[in-house]
Amino acid sequence: MMTSEGSPSWRQAFGSTFLVIGAIAVGCLVIGILLNRFFLPSATEAEILEDLQALKVAVVSFRQDHEGQLPTQLSDLLAPAKGERRRYINRIPSDPWGNAYDYEKSPDGFRLTCLGRDEQPGGEGEDGDFAIEWRAPFTENR
Repeated sequence: MMTSEGSPSWRQAFGSTFLVIGAIAVGCLVIGILLNRFFLPSATEAEILEDLQALKVAVVSFRQDHEGQLPTQLSDLLAPAKGERRRYINRIPSDPWGNAYDYEKSPDGFRLTCLGRDEQPGGEGEDGDFAIEWRAPFTENR
């Protein structure tokens, strides 16, 4: 409806403004969902990576204090060795589904793994695997 001067009425202007604001809000919502789904780690992924990093730091600290020897198992990080006053970690975390993280020693380092919700190698999303590997830096004996 036009007013007598030929300009749109306030109702038409308000309706158009409301439509534009609604379209912008829906667009922002869609962009947020896409970013969260495809580009930002989920809270579960962030928790797993944080746990694996904390375990890695504890294992490397243990190695430094034990003449290059890695712990036999993760529970070794809880009990201080004779003459030590600190633990390397206060508790051994479980993954978000209550499963233990896997710790494997190798001749030159170690690997920490979470097999995901399904506890099987491979998979996608929450069933996917997460791993951190650490290799001892090369040092030449002189």
